[in-house]
Amino acid sequence: MNTVDGTLIAAGGFYAMNALMERYPDVQEYAKVALNQKAEKLFEKLRTQCIADSILTAGFVKSETLTTDGKSFYDHTKRKNAVNRRLTEQLRTALRKPSVPALVIANPFDDIVGSPQMKSSADTWCRKGGKIKFVRYIFEGRRAGNGLSHMVPALRATDYAIDYMVDGFNGTLPTTCTVSVAN
Repeated sequence: MNTVDGTLIAAGGFYAMNALMERYPDVQEYAKVALNQKAEKLFEKLRTQCIADSILTAGFVKSETLTTDGKSFYDHTKRKNAVNRRLTEQLRTALRKPSVPALVIANPFDDIVGSPQMKSSADTWCRKGGKIKFVRYIFEGRRAGNGLSHMVPALRATDYAIDYMVDGFNGTLPTTCTVSVAN
């Protein structure tokens, strides 16, 4: 939430809040107090949009303009509240070893999802016996915050994802952890 806040793809953080509110009644109750009317209207629009539409709706919106106390969503995640509790639960779940082989593609120049975060998760899964194929897909965006160094590798790496799925159907997914580099 902190990384995308106020950027072209700020909606990514808003999607996360929308999802938490939809799934957890305690987060929904917290949001009724923490979010202002501008947030309610914005979130309603975002519920049916893809990221391309949301760039026009929520691009460069700072989350602090959506809260009743003027604090960012990230600040709210650091407090003891329903959002913090649910995110902590999800993090614990995410750090469990995947029960199936997994593909992780990360760009060291990603301005949205940090590569160290992705590598750390993959390393944790490998230490726990996971079968992870980690691909460093290198693309250097020109301006931080525009999301290109996140989106371009995601689109260009589609071939890796398709090959991985085909390998799954053919029964040839990784049996150990591997690391490779692509551009």
